[in-house]
Amino acid sequence: MINCSKEYLELVRNATLFDDPYMDVFFKDQPQLAQFVLRLILNKPDLVVESVRIQDTIPDLGSKTVRMDITATDSTGKLYDIEFQTVLGSNLKERGRFYQSKIDNDVLRKLSSLNK
Repeated sequence: MINCSKEYLELVRNATLFDDPYMDVFFKDQPQLAQFVLRLILNKPDLVVESVRIQDTIPDLGSKTVRMDITATDSTGKLYDIEFQTVLGSNLKERGRFYQSKIDNDVLRKLSSLNK
């Protein structure tokens, strides 16, 4: 038997599939698996996972860097950035809006560079 601390054992006991280290292993190179799970969770049978990039970043020197997990679209062309949260907090709505603003900025910057 491996001897480890109570704190470590508690971390292992409380781990879920949606913790970043497990998501990275389980969903890496398996977008169809992520798609299956997300269609169930979100009740969106038309959701199509475009990419799985656990903790992919949109860097920003002026403020907090945004980390994303999965990018998807639906049949209407709506874009989804799916970031799994395993800890509930009081600021999830604000955090979600902040993430969306960073994604909007990143998309607009890329479009702007294409139009030059």
